[in-house]
Amino acid sequence: MDPVDQRERDRNNAAYDFQNNANPFVDHPEYASMIWNPVTDTEVPTAATNLTASNPTVNSIDLSWTAGTDNIAVTSYDIYVDGTNTVSTSNTSITVTGLAANTAFCFTVFARDAALNTAPSSNESCETTNEGTSTPNELFISEYVEAGNNKAIEIANFTGSSINLNAYTIARDVNSNGTYGTALQLTGTLAHENVHVISRGNSSAEIVALANQLSSGDAMSFNGNDPIGLFKNGVLIDIFGNFGGTNEFENVTYRRKPTVINPTTAFDLVGEWDAYDINNVTGLGSHSTTFGINNPEENSFSFFPNPVESNQLFFNSASPLKVEVYSITGELIIDTFLKNRTKSLDISILSSGLYIVRMTHNFGVQVKKIIRQ
Repeated sequence: MDPVDQRERDRNNAAYDFQNNANPFVDHPEYASMIWNPVTDTEVPTAATNLTASNPTVNSIDLSWTAGTDNIAVTSYDIYVDGTNTVSTSNTSITVTGLAANTAFCFTVFARDAALNTAPSSNESCETTNEGTSTPNELFISEYVEAGNNKAIEIANFTGSSINLNAYTIARDVNSNGTYGTALQLTGTLAHENVHVISRGNSSAEIVALANQLSSGDAMSFNGNDPIGLFKNGVLIDIFGNFGGTNEFENVTYRRKPTVINPTTAFDLVGEWDAYDINNVTGLGSHSTTFGINNPEENSFSFFPNPVESNQLFFNSASPLKVEVYSITGELIIDTFLKNRTKSLDISILSSGLYIVRMTHNFGVQVKKIIRQ
């Protein structure tokens, strides 16, 4: 009779931050009815109908369908791409992104109610993406860190221009139940080839130092069974995690493979992500892709020392080298061109902290972190 309000949610989240557990009936008021309501909802929704796949691009296809019906309510729709559940939505339309170019995909939709009764399959609808070469056109999740209080999500920009983050949010699908919790608004502007790191405020000092944004709200309370979604204007564009999964992503770090240059709502752990040990954050705060990079050899050009205590940073390269130094927030601080084989760069302008160094050379591009002591 007294519905959960935002103040109770905020208090519950604060309790979780302090003691690492909270009242499940605040996060899921429906649990009370499921436990104490003597009438169990066993009625299966009717199937979604008239599923249509349309408007293909190089890497996306639009889906729309007629809603299923239920004795209480249909709460979500599970979308299957070629027989695999990739994303869920409460709407009757969605754009499936991150698809391979010039490839046929077949889709089905399953309606589901709050009691997890699942309808029969909709009709199948197939469509083929357009021919062409996928190019970076949107932000994507580039790193996932989960280890107790150590939680971080990294967002990368390889679109070719700076992006205002006002249109972007992240949210978690609590316990993979098909419903996203309170979204976290991203803040600031993200420069091309830079990343935006969101961390819990009580993460380790190393992670907090790399963060562009701190939050202990619902979105950053994910555990190993909470898929994390990246949204643009409220529409899901990228995801890390499996719907209906267990704690498979607890106490791990995952980084997006360099071959991935666009987001996708079809989560592909094996094809798109590399696994690392618990609390491995050596790659957090920077990211690189193969887009526009001509397979540079690791030692074809480099800099030293790192960390650097003096006002001089040395570069070793057989050819001229363009050097850009960015702050963690994406601000370009140094932009210069070095000609000699052994090149010295004056970095007295840099205060103590972590920076991103981008080196452009005939062999390609390398992006690395440097610590200024």
